[in-house]
Amino acid sequence: MLAGEDFSRWLERAGGAKAVGSDLSDLDNWPSPEVRPDYYIDFDETGPYVAEVGMGECAGA
Repeated sequence: MLAGEDFSRWLERAGGAKAVGSDLSDLDNWPSPEVRPDYYIDFDETGPYVAEVGMGECAGA
C-alpha cells in the first residue's frame, strides 16, 4: 500500500479481489507434515517444527 492509501484503493490498484485471490491461491492447500516436513520449519530454525508447550508459553507455570 502507498502512504495514505486505503484498502479499497489498494485492492483496485492490485487488480481487484479476484486477482489478489488468484495470486494467493498457492496458500489454498497446505501439505501435511508427513509429506513435507520442510514446509513446517520456523523462520531462523534449522530443524523441523515440533508442537511443544514449554515454561512461559501458555503453560501457565
